[in-house]
Amino acid sequence: ELFDRACQLEIGGEHLEAMKLFAAAVRVDPQPRFLRRAASCALAARQPRTAVEYAKKAHSLAPNDTSAARLLAAAFRAAGKLSDAEEVLVMAMALKSENDTLTAELRHDLAEVRRLLAQS
Repeated sequence: ELFDRACQLEIGGEHLEAMKLFAAAVRVDPQPRFLRRAASCALAARQPRTAVEYAKKAHSLAPNDTSAARLLAAAFRAAGKLSDAEEVLVMAMALKSENDTLTAELRHDLAEVRRLLAQS
C-alpha cells in the first residue's frame, strides 16, 4: 500500500512526498523493484545521493539485472561520480541481455559518460 501511494505521488509530480513513502515501503520490504523505483524518484527529485543509496541496494540484490546497473550508473552520473558510472556501465555491457534496446541504451550511456570524462 505504501509503495502504491508513493507511485501515485510520483506520477503526480510530488517527488519529495513520494520519496517519504518509498523510504517507508523500502524499510518494510526492501525488494529490488521498490528500491529501483525509489532511486528513480530520487533522481527526478534531484536527490542524487539518495538515488545512489537506493540504486546500490537494488543492484546488490539483483547484480545480473542490466536495468538495475543502468539505474546505478545514472545515479552515479547525477552525483558527479563519472568514473563510477563508467565502471558500472562497462560491467553492465558484459552481462548477458536479450534486450537489444537496453543494450543500445547502455552503449549510448557509456559513450556519453566517456565524453563527459574526456571534458573534465
